[in-house]
Amino acid sequence: MSTERVNDLIAKGCDLAEAGRHSEAIKLFQSAIERGEAWVGLDLGNSYLALGDESAARGAFEQAWTAGDEDAGFNLAQLLESEGEVLRAREILAALVEQNYAKAQVQVAMYLRADGRISEAEGLLSQAMSDPGPIGDLASGILGDMRWPGPNSDEELLRRGATAYPSARADLALLQIETGRIDEGEETLRAGVAADEVDSVIVLGNHLSRIGNTETAEELFRRGFALGDAHAALNLGVLRWESGKRKSARKWIRRAAALGDQRAQNWLENH
Repeated sequence: MSTERVNDLIAKGCDLAEAGRHSEAIKLFQSAIERGEAWVGLDLGNSYLALGDESAARGAFEQAWTAGDEDAGFNLAQLLESEGEVLRAREILAALVEQNYAKAQVQVAMYLRADGRISEAEGLLSQAMSDPGPIGDLASGILGDMRWPGPNSDEELLRRGATAYPSARADLALLQIETGRIDEGEETLRAGVAADEVDSVIVLGNHLSRIGNTETAEELFRRGFALGDAHAALNLGVLRWESGKRKSARKWIRRAAALGDQRAQNWLENH
């Protein structure tokens, strides 16, 4: 089969996968692999994952990773970690970092951050920022969030990463508000609220409650709770407590406590 026909197979398979017809796509991807296109294991693995066949997906990613496909290696690492094979997953990520693969740089940076190895995390994020696409934006947002607030706060990092990393958008808005650009900060937060970003929902609610717009603040805290944020229920409860609605306040704070919010639990112990 000619290269052109193999490419047609792959393209048709991708179209089928995009349409959700993964079983049909798998047959075409397998045919392409049999004709020497081992890298198509990435697409094959993704279709197997969509069908819930993690074992077959793992084999496909392994094959493509062995053939040098970095995206397949990253997907394989994610799958291995979800299955508890953390050591092997981290080995693959380390190899990808050595190859300056931006997704792996960001992932490993997050692990380093969680371990308190901040300087190393910042170094990897700085490298990943060289990616001109969304991964570079994500790295910028995470790095900006790590440096906020404090003497190393960097508005440009937050601005670049605002749409890729919700915490960066909320941080950017806080910086804008704290430097007197209140309208700009509120606009930044409203964009996050429109995208259902909990960080922006809560920060805007806090801001509005401070300036006396408690009605809208309550609406935002309710929305935050609906989005899964327990602390939003605490904020709503405290706001209602301060307005004299004690029974309703306790109800909301108990909801926050039931979801594990420690500050809510502390509040109930003291009121």
